[in-house]
Formats: sequence, structure tokens, C-alpha cells
Amino acid sequence: MRTSLSKWTADNIGEIQKMNPLVRSVYLEFICRAAMSPLPLYLRITSGKRTPDEQYAEYLKGRPWLDEGTLGRKVTWVLCPRSWHCHGLALDIAPLIRLGTIAYSVWYKTTPFAELDKIARELFISHPWRNDKPHFHYAHGFDD
Repeated sequence: MRTSLSKWTADNIGEIQKMNPLVRSVYLEFICRAAMSPLPLYLRITSGKRTPDEQYAEYLKGRPWLDEGTLGRKVTWVLCPRSWHCHGLALDIAPLIRLGTIAYSVWYKTTPFAELDKIARELFISHPWRNDKPHFHYAHGFDD
């Protein structure tokens, strides 16, 4: 079986190591299963555990009326402590498709997220993909 480990594997594992110790092995399994998927899935973890200040900065990104220096659409709807990211239980993932030897592009179509959703469900990772495609959080044993 072919494994699609990307040039970002070390960075991804570094992000997983920052997660809550109770879920590190679950997310490592998730990344490994995605790498062994029949699709050519290369994953880049774009965000994992966040401090309250980092979560607040994400919150402001989509609320230009709160801070003149921010622009864009909503990135997150919640602040700490309600964010799964603040507890080290959530990851935001960008699936990439390889375009060439060193060229990749973000693949935000339904196909990779349907495959990632299937893998996530097997590991009790929640994926509210209709509302927030890149977001995955581990809620097994926690109130969702």
C-alpha cells in the first residue's frame, strides 16, 4: 500500500505533540490513516492548540466592526474556554493535492473531506464539515 507522507509530516507531528496528551495518539492515527488513504491525501495542519489570545485573534479576523485592523469573513464563532482548540482537542487541516515535484494546492472540494470525515468517524473525531470543513475535534467522552 502506498503511503502519502508529505514534506510537512514533521510539522504535523509537531502540532500533534502540542495537543492534549489524552488525544495525541488519536490524531496521530488519524494523520497516518489519511496518509494511507486511496486518495492522494497530503495533509497540512494549519492550526491546533491555541492560547486564549490566539483564539481571540482568530475570532476578530471575521469581525472587522470589532477591530479596524481585521478584515474578512468569520473564521471562528467562539472564544476560550468554549473553543475545542483552547483545550488542545481540535485541529484545522488543509488537504493538499500534489501538482508537481514541489507544487501543492489546497483541495477544498467535497471529495477529500468526505474521505477525512469517514476516517474521523472511525476514531470518534467530530467533523462539522458542512459548517467548517477544515475543523476536526475529538469529543468522544466529552459533551459535544
